[in-house]
Amino acid sequence: MTADQIALCLKLVRGAGGLAEISNNEFVKLFPSALESGKLSTQLLQNASRSRNSRELGGTLLVGFVFGFTIEQMDILIPLLKEDWHQSHEDVVMILDTFRTPKAIEAFFFATQWVPGYLDFDAARALAVKAIWGLGNLPGIESEEKLELLARSDVEVIRKNALNQLERRRKIA
Repeated sequence: MTADQIALCLKLVRGAGGLAEISNNEFVKLFPSALESGKLSTQLLQNASRSRNSRELGGTLLVGFVFGFTIEQMDILIPLLKEDWHQSHEDVVMILDTFRTPKAIEAFFFATQWVPGYLDFDAARALAVKAIWGLGNLPGIESEEKLELLARSDVEVIRKNALNQLERRRKIA
């Protein structure tokens, strides 16, 4: 993606007044495939992943947030959680959580164990907490087992959030 295309994607961000610099309709006129079941964002995800460009990935994720992601994109998104060239790990976890599929279990668990360098400052471990919620939202024994393992963590914030998710699941069941 060119710098101009990245800048165009960034214009989709809504500002303080709730308006973006470009409307969805204007964006679609420039990128008609944006409306085709995530076709544009799939292509952009593949390109950003190949180029390892953090700004390109950020712009691509904005396109996906506006026009939608598809479960077929999981095979591109999951490996992004292990990459250290970008700063979109929390966004990737949030996207994976929307799919609610057991295919994301190992990715969520990984995100509870690894702290990307740019998040070293975060004592609240927001990435891990989002991933724990992702695990908590998935039915089944495998996600339950991962939460139980996390509930024995030496890291207090991880342990507490895993215990909260286990409790929440038990109330729902």
